[in-house]
Amino acid sequence: MPAFAQQVSINCPEGNNWQKEKRAVVSPSWPGGVAFTGVLLNGGNGKVYLYSVLHAFYNQTLDQEFNIDLIYNYEQTGCNTGAYPANYQKVSTKVKVVSRPTTQGSDDFTTGDYSLMEVLNPLTAIPANANVYLAGWDHSATPTMPTGSIIHHPNYLPKMISSYVAYGKDTPSSQLKVKLVATTTAFQGITFGSSGAPAFNQDHRVIGTLDIAYAGSNAMPQGYYDDLGIDWIALQWNNSNPARNLRGALDPYNTGLQFVNGMEWSELKRIMTGAKYLVNKNSGYAIGNGGCYCDVLQSTAPLNTEYTFGCIGCIPYPDDHSRSVNRFYIQTDEQGYYKFTHQLTEENLAIANGSLNDGASLKTNAPFNGVNDAFQRFRILPTGDGDNSYYIQNVNSGKYLDVEGASVANDAKVIQWTFNGYNNQKWYIRNSDGSNNLMAGKANLAQPEEAQPSISLYPVPVTDVLNIALGNNTPEPKSVSVINAQGASVLQKTNLTVSGDRTLTLDVQDMPAGVYYVQVIYENGRRSSAKFIKK
Repeated sequence: MPAFAQQVSINCPEGNNWQKEKRAVVSPSWPGGVAFTGVLLNGGNGKVYLYSVLHAFYNQTLDQEFNIDLIYNYEQTGCNTGAYPANYQKVSTKVKVVSRPTTQGSDDFTTGDYSLMEVLNPLTAIPANANVYLAGWDHSATPTMPTGSIIHHPNYLPKMISSYVAYGKDTPSSQLKVKLVATTTAFQGITFGSSGAPAFNQDHRVIGTLDIAYAGSNAMPQGYYDDLGIDWIALQWNNSNPARNLRGALDPYNTGLQFVNGMEWSELKRIMTGAKYLVNKNSGYAIGNGGCYCDVLQSTAPLNTEYTFGCIGCIPYPDDHSRSVNRFYIQTDEQGYYKFTHQLTEENLAIANGSLNDGASLKTNAPFNGVNDAFQRFRILPTGDGDNSYYIQNVNSGKYLDVEGASVANDAKVIQWTFNGYNNQKWYIRNSDGSNNLMAGKANLAQPEEAQPSISLYPVPVTDVLNIALGNNTPEPKSVSVINAQGASVLQKTNLTVSGDRTLTLDVQDMPAGVYYVQVIYENGRRSSAKFIKK
């Protein structure tokens, strides 16, 4: 790229909304001082990737492993002010090329200009004070004309930021055309060294890497370029060579994954360190079982429960009271996907019979290692809710862990279901001491004496009016909802009238036949749920 000045540092007002994302942007350094930019991506599968331009790595062939220095946190403290930093981190990093669009060793970039490399260093290799963030990414082409920011290291300078608006596609190439825009601080140009910079969209996910400045973009003051080409992930996702395209590297099971949100490097390390509880965001309950291919259930049982959980399939370590039926170890296997190992039985979480269907049960099964064990492999995907909650996707089926019927009841089954984005598909991964959970104030994971109030329903099956018997000792109800088998709310009532015998009624005659769940929320925040069948 031609060289010219850059005017807006990452800590100017333009960078205020990009302070997490900036910590994912690095300055890779080759011997000899070639300048360019790269970004660390969250794979969602326990892997971390370095994403940059091919023209900085064209001599590195597919599957080649090599070392390169990555420079973190090289930025000025103020807006275009402050001495160049001396406290940045420079880490020798081993990477492996897992996707590139052109012929081995070629510098012909007509089919694209990107290189995706898996970071092979252990999670402990990056010092904690680097405070690294792993950026999210997005391969969807909607909206087709995104807006966002480009964060880069121009010409060996500290980290800078440019704002863009996309305006078209450069076909048949893989480039998205973008125009830089003037902002409060200054016009934000691009220069030598900015190549490989990530382009973040309005959802703060990486959609491509900065590739080229178009020759006709010299309408700005001399030396400035505002018309750029972004090597667009959406157009590289399914290119003609599956051994080289990005889908083959980031979604080899073709699960239909559209995007992955970003997460902290420290959070990735925490997830894979020590035993963990899996806590459903909707119900607040941990899940577990007794092992030996039992169904996995959610339960009101206290954390660290021993041998008293739903189906008791086997007790392989009856004298080891450090083991728990609702704790799991989370590690990645040789294929790079997460596996959840039950602490009690040392079995893995698995989708029953490797099913691809909605409603298939989650069970524990003997560890199965090899190319055909995808039913035991999962992604852990940040929800983007800002509370360290996650979706957990089975890579064999592409479906997501869910609680049957969005139930908040004791012993409700954990199943897989097509993505719907509701809280019943969201999970907290709590440490074994119960920390790292922003729902700590919710009435759940409590002691046995704090079990949720129960309800009963009649008649079942029902054709028109459903009666909900609350019982004499239940709190006052605040609202009642009916939830279908897909987890969607189809009926909700407030301002409830409770009869003298503590019964509520619901008119369900217009609802389609099927399986439903009633959920009652009480004034004190507690909940009850029960299943019924509509004829």
